[in-house]
Amino acid sequence: MLKLRNLLLNTFLPAVCVLGIAYNCLIAINGEEGIRARALVNERLQEKQAELEELRLVRAQLENRADLLSRQKLDPDALDEAARQMLGYAAPGEYALSRQEFERILREGSAARSK
Repeated sequence: MLKLRNLLLNTFLPAVCVLGIAYNCLIAINGEEGIRARALVNERLQEKQAELEELRLVRAQLENRADLLSRQKLDPDALDEAARQMLGYAAPGEYALSRQEFERILREGSAARSK
């Protein structure tokens, strides 16, 4: 009886403790709130922050354009540009470009200059 008790205390109890510690370490690494899950959340957070920054830039551009066309600060050039774009008119000697086409030309020109 004493031998059985010594066997349980000296062998099985430490083995069960080691298994329990190993299981908890495994869960800490691979569990729902573990290290790997945290890394995935951080990666997704960085992607979303970059997307948010892009959206903030677009919003600032749209707000600037809206300010130019507002009644309080009506810019004649912006009004003229908007009217020509909507109606498709151009004065003699002018070329009518869509905004997307104009921005594409600007990007290509700046890319060519930076090379």
